[in-house]
Order: sequence, then structure tokens, then C-alpha cells
Amino acid sequence: MENSKKQITCMMNEQTLAVLSTYNAEFEQPYGTIIAFYNSDNLKNIFFATPKATRKYANLLKCPKVSVLIDTRKNDGADIGVSAALTALGTAREITVNNDNILGAFLDKHPQLKSFLESPSTALFSVEVHKYILVNRFQDVTELDMT
Repeated sequence: MENSKKQITCMMNEQTLAVLSTYNAEFEQPYGTIIAFYNSDNLKNIFFATPKATRKYANLLKCPKVSVLIDTRKNDGADIGVSAALTALGTAREITVNNDNILGAFLDKHPQLKSFLESPSTALFSVEVHKYILVNRFQDVTELDMT
């Protein structure tokens, strides 16, 4: 289990983008979008920002249960034998941007997003992670319960 936790930490720190899946009531379907993210050191939270005038934001307000997918694929033939996918299951909630530690760490990872994060039309979210599901080589599955 400790090896899996190290791999999860490494993946979260190395990757900059993820796929956020929300539930879209209008379509009655899951809805996936790419996000830039930052994670807490203890792996209990994933942070991301979104404009308030988006479908993603509306979905999050209606149904805060989400999944976040982070992977290591490089889109080449070797991916089948070496890539890993990490799914985080959790609950998203909007937070205020007055937390300098979170904002500073987010900007350390994504300095290009400074003006976006400081915009009053941007909302910052925290996903409280309940469970991680790590899949290596398309078949080795490990679950890490965060509750």
C-alpha cells in the first residue's frame, strides 16, 4: 500500500492536467472536461479553478460528486504495458481564494494561470477525495480509501 501511495503522490505532482467528470442533469449523462489541478500534500484534496459562466460550474452546484482522472499515457504503443491511470472519487465544493497557501501552491504549479485565478469570474474548487483507484498496465488495480 505504501508503494501505491508513493506512486499516487508522484503522478499527482508530475501531471499538470486531469479530466474532471461531473454529472450533467440536462443530458442525464456524465460530463468530462480538462482541468489544471493542484493537490494537497496529504492527498486528501484536489484543487482546480473554473469560470463561473460554464456548464462545469453549473454541474458542480447541482451535483458535487465528481471523479478526477489523471494518467501517464504518452499516446504511443508502449502505453499498454507501462501507463497508469488514477481515478479520484470525491465531493467538490467551492472555496474562497483568500487562502494564500493554496493559491500560492496552485500558482507554483501553474504560474500561467495567475490572472485567471485572480479574476472575480473564476471559482476555486476543492475536491475532498474519498477514494483513489490506481490502475497500472491496464489490469493491476489498487484502491486507497481516504476516509
